[in-house]
Amino acid sequence: KKWLKQYPALEGIPIVGDQHWLLGHIPHLASQDFEEGLKKIAVEHADQDGLSCFYIRNLPALCITRGRDVKLVLSQTVLRHLDPMIQKHILRFLGCSALFVMNGKLWKLYRSAIHRVFTRQALRRCQSSINRVSLTLACSLIRRIEA
Repeated sequence: KKWLKQYPALEGIPIVGDQHWLLGHIPHLASQDFEEGLKKIAVEHADQDGLSCFYIRNLPALCITRGRDVKLVLSQTVLRHLDPMIQKHILRFLGCSALFVMNGKLWKLYRSAIHRVFTRQALRRCQSSINRVSLTLACSLIRRIEA
C-alpha cells in the first residue's frame, strides 16, 4: 500500500529518530507540549546549518530554522506536496484558497501579488497602522479576560 511505504529521508540531512510506524513524528507535535515537540524536531536534531528531517506520516519533511534558507527554498520551488490525510485537515482549517495549500502557477501568482506588501519599505510605511490595530486587539482581549 502506497500510504504505508516509508519514503527515504532527505540525503545528508539528520533525521529525527523515534517516529511512529504510521504517523511519523506527528505525535511529537501533537503532544501536550507542542513547543517541546517542535524543539526536539527543529533544534535538538538540527545540523550546523539548522536543518533536520522528520516524517509526516510516511513522507519526509524538511525543517528549516534559518530565514535565509527558507527564502531560498521558497524561491526555488512552486510545488509542495502534502500528505492527503494532512491536506484534508489543513483544507478544513485554512480553506482551499489559502496560500499555504496552493501549488504551481496559482501559488506563484498570489505569492508575487502579496510579496510586495511584505517588503521592508511597505511594512515601515504601515507600522503606525499595525501598532494601532495590535493595541486595539490587545485591549479587546484584556476586556474579555476581565469580564
